[in-house]
Amino acid sequence: HRGNKLIPIESWGTPIYDRQGNIKYAILAFNDITERQQACAQRVLFAQELEAKNMALQEMDRLKDEFLKRTTRELRTPLNGIMGSISLIVDGFCDDREEEIEMLQQAHRSSLQLFELISELLDLNGLQSGNISLNIKSLDLHSCLAKSIYLQLPNLQDKSLKLIKQYSQQTIKVKADSKKLKQVFINILGNAIKFTERGSITISTNVKVATSGNYPQASFAFVTVQDTGVGIEPKRQSQMFEAFMMEYGSVTRPYGGSGLGLTIAQNFMKMMGGFVTLKSPGKNKGTIVEIAIPLVTETAMDLPSVVPSSERVSQTSHSEHL
Repeated sequence: HRGNKLIPIESWGTPIYDRQGNIKYAILAFNDITERQQACAQRVLFAQELEAKNMALQEMDRLKDEFLKRTTRELRTPLNGIMGSISLIVDGFCDDREEEIEMLQQAHRSSLQLFELISELLDLNGLQSGNISLNIKSLDLHSCLAKSIYLQLPNLQDKSLKLIKQYSQQTIKVKADSKKLKQVFINILGNAIKFTERGSITISTNVKVATSGNYPQASFAFVTVQDTGVGIEPKRQSQMFEAFMMEYGSVTRPYGGSGLGLTIAQNFMKMMGGFVTLKSPGKNKGTIVEIAIPLVTETAMDLPSVVPSSERVSQTSHSEHL
């Protein structure tokens, strides 16, 4: 003992015999091995950490391989659509002008899909190399959000999803890069639509104090996107912002995409002084994504009322979103 502390010791002894061969004395030696045990524990801990890092690197390599295979497939799909549509026109297989226009429209849609995939790859490369520049200025949140929603209207209409808007009544001014913020909205809303086969997409805006430990007592403008889609298992939710990560493996494969949307959105928001959070009750129970954007001033600490309004997305609603 050393005070109230137990001390690990190592001991050994040597007997001393008399002339008749009987043990008369014994010499005992004790050695404090505290430092030796600590060093051993540190070696074990280091080995465990090294093994964990190796496993993480192996998992990352696996995800990258899967990502490359998926991306190759995703790039080929729109390319095949473009080449196939144009070939039908060039080779004269279209019966009339109307069919030619239909093929051109198909090629146009495929080119937009290809452009989106390439843009995400370039954004990821820029984020990793630190070559992304920002033009931070004062923006009207609802105006920027409306433009992003308008671009997703065709996808909402294709799935007959109900769009529910719950906007703050007051004008909310935020500090952000216009293009990057719009891309964040498009990525988050695009994911919600992609993984929702039926039901609704709810978009709400308000101002509140962040509960995140990284932003104590700071007020942000929040855009919340809630869907009724496939949801995410609780154990996987913390990994969804990692590059190359997609939930459910083969379950999400039919939906397509690069799996970079959330990663890019989170990194863009961090660069602009905000953040993105994600939560889901579980598989097939929908997902809620919150986007926090810095306010222009702190005068909006008084929380505005939220007025719900729902609408069925239709061709006639375009002007309301502009």
